[in-house]
Amino acid sequence: MGNKIPGILNSYETGKLFTNCIDCDRYLLDGDTTYFIEKAIRQYNKEGYQAKDVIFEYAMCIECAEKIKGKMSKDSRQAMDNYMQQNGTPQFMDNEELQCLIKGESVGNYEEYQVFSLCKGRNMLTSQPMAIGADALEELSELISQETKDELDRLMGDFFGTPPELEELLPNHRVPFLI
Repeated sequence: MGNKIPGILNSYETGKLFTNCIDCDRYLLDGDTTYFIEKAIRQYNKEGYQAKDVIFEYAMCIECAEKIKGKMSKDSRQAMDNYMQQNGTPQFMDNEELQCLIKGESVGNYEEYQVFSLCKGRNMLTSQPMAIGADALEELSELISQETKDELDRLMGDFFGTPPELEELLPNHRVPFLI
């Protein structure tokens, strides 16, 4: 079936594989469930100081992802699909370094990026994780309707519960790429 899920896709909280769907709580590691893993990562590279934070992360079964995708406006979904068809080219790791699926640059060049994979059981259905950098995510965000942005913001709040005092400090409309 594919390659084992690498550590970069493990839960930041536990350091282990995600075990349940964030939406329906379905067990994911039984080998029969197809699901996505997605992580948004922020890097700090200033004056010799290097660190990474996970902005959000989740695993979601394909059924829940399709349900959520159905809540996005048709125009937004079509615009995103067109963008990926016109711009997306598989970029594979060079010396174990992730590269943006769209721009082809190392994710090390981005302050923020998202890494993701389609999985089944304890394996990826892709040959390796894929990534998308902040500039491509911004381009995608500009393509989606206000209706879809509002729905994604609501979902992010439901799943990750941003405290009200931090909402003004965080950028709105961070696009979960896989949904």
